[in-house]
Amino acid sequence: MGSSFRQSDSKPGRAPALSFPLLSYLNSPELVVSIQRAFGVEYCEKGESHSAENDNNDNHATQSRATGQNVKKRARRRGPALTTEETSSEEDEDKPASHARVTNRFWFVLFHIGAGLGNEIFYIAFFPWWFWNVDSASARRMVLAWVVIMYIGQAAKDLVCWPRPASPPVVRLEKRYEEEYGMPSTHAMIAIAFPWSLIVSTAARYDYPLVPAIICAILWCSLICTSRLYLGMHSVLDVIVGLVFSALLIGGALPLFDAIDQLQLTHPWSPYASFFIGLLLCLAYPTLQKWNTARGDTTIIVGVAAGVSVGSWLAFQHGMLVDPHQPRPYPVVWPTALQHGLSLIRMGVGIVIIWATRAVFKVLTFNLASRLWGFDPHDRATKKKIQVELPHKYLTYYAIAFNVIYVCPTVFRYLGVSRDVTFTEL
Repeated sequence: MGSSFRQSDSKPGRAPALSFPLLSYLNSPELVVSIQRAFGVEYCEKGESHSAENDNNDNHATQSRATGQNVKKRARRRGPALTTEETSSEEDEDKPASHARVTNRFWFVLFHIGAGLGNEIFYIAFFPWWFWNVDSASARRMVLAWVVIMYIGQAAKDLVCWPRPASPPVVRLEKRYEEEYGMPSTHAMIAIAFPWSLIVSTAARYDYPLVPAIICAILWCSLICTSRLYLGMHSVLDVIVGLVFSALLIGGALPLFDAIDQLQLTHPWSPYASFFIGLLLCLAYPTLQKWNTARGDTTIIVGVAAGVSVGSWLAFQHGMLVDPHQPRPYPVVWPTALQHGLSLIRMGVGIVIIWATRAVFKVLTFNLASRLWGFDPHDRATKKKIQVELPHKYLTYYAIAFNVIYVCPTVFRYLGVSRDVTFTEL
């Protein structure tokens, strides 16, 4: 996740001065440039754009031009190669344009996929599938790990306020998180926390070989971390700090997750505490020096965690979570063709419910919060107001998560397409 700095800032795009040569080297944009070049991404001066396009036709390479915060993309075919151009908005015309020549499409596609595996949207899509088709007990623990890591990591970014590697010379190939700061890398943090929490939460529950799981976790983490360097969104130091920070946090938090899960399922005050603690965490988020997407994304994550907690509590109270009363580890039951079909039905029905929930709550909460605080709902700046952004995103994704955990399984049971929950709920 990233940020960009204008020339009017005090130190635009410059890494903070570090006393130790090694740390300074790891934080240098030149190191990121060398990594990008190793994977076929080259920076070109503006005057070299025509020669770069000619090289594109010769080498079947992809060319892009990154010029600021808001871009309009258009792609066209030139011979056998795909050329993509990005045109800057008026507010970015005072920024120097940069041109990137991408000479290896395999790395380009692979690392964009890797970056997507660390984005909030992936986890918001992953968790419903895991809850509905695999194991809700481990999913609740992964959600806990997700919210702890992302809240602390995102807050640390907005407290430290270290910029991304300077561009140029670094080529930025991603725009989604450009407004955010860079230290620590939350992609790196979740890259280690997610697979590790999955392994820890399932290893004692199920009988499966650990070595392949650990190898997959290492590959997963490596792909996501390397993608952040390839895309020019983090320095090597950002990634290393993110990994170390996450390992310390998750190492201390994971032993507590069983007790926290038991508490959130059984305590009579659990749903109230989950909702209001989540709301307080969003209110306590560090004040932004300059608006970026970190606060909104963090609010979404906290809202999801609160919705999962309340939905799980209600499901437990209504007897929807089954205790197997059998010794662990449980056998891994591979799905049959019929179960695969039922899984597809569950996903189809569940996606419709999620879409409807988001559509209703997104409009309802935004307009209600805007009018309550006297803002114009049609003004684009209204979405950035904390009085609107916080309740709008928190309540919308709280409702989505609640429906994923409680409403959707209820509908599945009514339709006769619910999954076998013999070993998977508690």
